[in-house]
Amino acid sequence: MGSGRVAAGTVRGGFSLLEIMLVLVLIGLLTAGVAVSLSGTGTRAKIRITETRMAEIKRALGQYHMEYSAYPPTLETMQLIRPPILDQDTQITDGWDRKFFYSTPGLNARDYDLISYGPDGQSGSDDDINIWNIKR
Repeated sequence: MGSGRVAAGTVRGGFSLLEIMLVLVLIGLLTAGVAVSLSGTGTRAKIRITETRMAEIKRALGQYHMEYSAYPPTLETMQLIRPPILDQDTQITDGWDRKFFYSTPGLNARDYDLISYGPDGQSGSDDDINIWNIKR
């Protein structure tokens, strides 16, 4: 019987409940691992989007200051003047579609503050993104 054939009249059983449960647990673990991996990727992408938008706004703030010798009272001001310094298409929201915190004058003797409250949306937490701390 070493040929690997099943003898006539022998009934071959299906999978046991234990084997099926083991396969389901393994599938669940793999799915959870993929979900955790992808969630980190989404956050990193939103941080990059936020930093890119902040850099564009910073450039526009510099241009506005050169033309008007002051910083605008709101970010929307740069979209409302004619010709606009900041295009209507330029997002003035962070990667989570929340408005940036902007104030002029800023804290610590800065001309202005431009901050995203990051993934958690809470002011003052470690995940805040400040234009003055971006490494570009």
